[in-house]
Amino acid sequence: MVPFVSFIIPTKNEETNIERCLRSILALDYPKDRYEIIVADGHSEDRTCEIAQSLGAKVINNDKIIQSAARNIGAINAAGDLIAFIDADIILDPEWLKRAITHFNDPEVAAVGNFPGIADDADWIEKVWFFHIKSKHAGKDLSRVDWLASANIIFDKETFMKIGGFDESIRYAEDVDIGLRVTIGGYRIILDPGLESTHLDYENSLTGFAKRQLAGGRVILQLLKKSGFKKNWRIAFFISVYLLFIITFILGIFFSIKLSAVSLICMVLMAALLAFQRCHNAGSYVYFLPLSLLLLLSGIVRAVAFVLPAKK
Repeated sequence: MVPFVSFIIPTKNEETNIERCLRSILALDYPKDRYEIIVADGHSEDRTCEIAQSLGAKVINNDKIIQSAARNIGAINAAGDLIAFIDADIILDPEWLKRAITHFNDPEVAAVGNFPGIADDADWIEKVWFFHIKSKHAGKDLSRVDWLASANIIFDKETFMKIGGFDESIRYAEDVDIGLRVTIGGYRIILDPGLESTHLDYENSLTGFAKRQLAGGRVILQLLKKSGFKKNWRIAFFISVYLLFIITFILGIFFSIKLSAVSLICMVLMAALLAFQRCHNAGSYVYFLPLSLLLLLSGIVRAVAFVLPAKK
């Protein structure tokens, strides 16, 4: 008999997406009596809960509002041996679950997932940034990774509870944190490119993108303290160098405009080199220039956030 699976969907005012998400789960090629759907709602003011209940989902309250708490509350209330965390703006392929469960034959596997695809009408920011995320693993052994996006991932419930679930003190990048704790605990996270899904909603402006990067930058120090420099050295090094260039750029305004110019050129070159690496991995350079721009913006914003205190 196939395992019983609990789908957990964190929501708040998701009436534009929740129906498509739920219908994709209901259309899975999987016995209908072997899974449940739990919507952990953060006091939506629209029709999110009404739509969810009409499609058979169990709705529970997430009084803490934040997504990490919603996932933990859902896990506590889950009856499944496996718990699948799916964001409300994700649509699953019909074969998603049937393929995902095959990996749990290995007792060392704690979680399985994949980075989602993007909608046909996605804007350029989403296309370029998801290209960046996916190209990191292009051409590599995809059987084991340090983390996967919590928007589209399935866990062994026993292992999830053993490592303490999501850290509710982290408002962003909680998926990176839990991934690092899983691997530190000696378990495996499997990236399976055959697990297909579609992401419906993402920031479609540079302002929204910058805010997301700012939020990510704020928690980097937390990740360094929790899981150590060794696991996070690449991002810590990248941001530290950017911070150094920003400081020298500001100093150059007052003491030497040449110093400012050199600092700016170095920041641009760093972004371009990383963009080149991602494009080389993917075997396509079509997004080289826009990716360089987004990486430059991300580096600057995260470096600034690096010295700011984390939000409470």
